[in-house]
Amino acid sequence: MSEKEFIDYNKQLEILGSKHIGLDNRKLAKKALIDHGMYNIVNAYKDPFLRTRDPEEYLPGIQFSEIYTLHNADLLLQSSFTYPMTIIESKLKAALAFEISKKYGKDHNNYLTLDTFYTGETTALIRAQKLIAFLTRKIADQTATKYSNPVKHYNEKYHFVPMWVLTTTLTFGNISEMYSCLKHSEQVAISRRFNFTPKELESVIKFINIIRNKCAHHNRLYCHKNDTKSSFPIPVLSIHKELDLPKKGNRYTVGITDMLACLIVFRHFLSRQDFRRVLWITLIFSRYIRAFINPLSAQRIMEVTGLDIKYLNKLKKL
Repeated sequence: MSEKEFIDYNKQLEILGSKHIGLDNRKLAKKALIDHGMYNIVNAYKDPFLRTRDPEEYLPGIQFSEIYTLHNADLLLQSSFTYPMTIIESKLKAALAFEISKKYGKDHNNYLTLDTFYTGETTALIRAQKLIAFLTRKIADQTATKYSNPVKHYNEKYHFVPMWVLTTTLTFGNISEMYSCLKHSEQVAISRRFNFTPKELESVIKFINIIRNKCAHHNRLYCHKNDTKSSFPIPVLSIHKELDLPKKGNRYTVGITDMLACLIVFRHFLSRQDFRRVLWITLIFSRYIRAFINPLSAQRIMEVTGLDIKYLNKLKKL
């Protein structure tokens, strides 16, 4: 069969059977393929169910419903993590706008200058120049559009755009870049709000930005630790010690680039009530995996996420 040949859903079910993936509910399997596509279910979530990768061979008795369970559980994780990341973005934007406005005023002609940013090295100078040019274009584009927006309103009525208005047009990635370019004094003021050092917050923002993008585009999330070998790790924080996480040598093996790392970051930014809400859904994820997926595959999934029940229970008390 040509790799480019169109394959209908019934043929896709036959292919699953040929791979020794059980179809315990053929009707459900076909509906899942229609709704999400074979690639987004089987190709994306097969790893914990494989006995060998080359040649690709599944564990005995694996059912399609198990793979689909992981797919759905991962969507639940993505959805539950989107809410706290929205809060984090809002808080970072507010802190950035406050500290910049406090020192440089509310006129973008004053704060979008090299005086606002660190330029002590050539690379830093070039980075700051690019950022200023980007933000200046952003204001010009928002002002030129025929559609009403806060930037257009302020620029046309008052002839300047406050930082707290400009942030409404910025992405999380833009905020990350802007924070990285700030002078140390402003970085200190912002990071202190969230009990981080400037370098810690910079690492956290980069990590969360990657996770946020995965959630926004429904990319596989649960195994981020394995998917992104060069992922920005979060720094070692006091919570790591409080959770008594395992180490290999001097390095923590859990809570650095996995889903537990996300929860550790969330604990710094969220209120206790909001954090417990996210933690509760994460506990549902863990129990769902263990209830509907075979023990070996479930163990593999929980190991890569770092979401061990004992760590989640400790987080409840922090």
